[in-house]
Amino acid sequence: MSSRPQTAVAANAKISPVFATRLASKDVNEYINTANKLKNWLGSEKAYYPDALRNIVLLFEIAHQTFTTRFLHIELSAVAAMDI
Repeated sequence: MSSRPQTAVAANAKISPVFATRLASKDVNEYINTANKLKNWLGSEKAYYPDALRNIVLLFEIAHQTFTTRFLHIELSAVAAMDI
């Protein structure tokens, strides 16, 4: 972590809870916008350092949980309703 500027570490510490909250949103548009922002954020090498890895995995877990319980469930319900 010593090779990463403290400003990047501080910025990541601030943005991670914001991503977590928005990835847990019931609003599909907020979820998609945040997932795209996360993708862009992870495109920067500043996002990767040993202490950040736990938060990155947590964000993926939250995104997966939200997708499968909120949005995939809705999609499957709509498909099932059409198959009557």
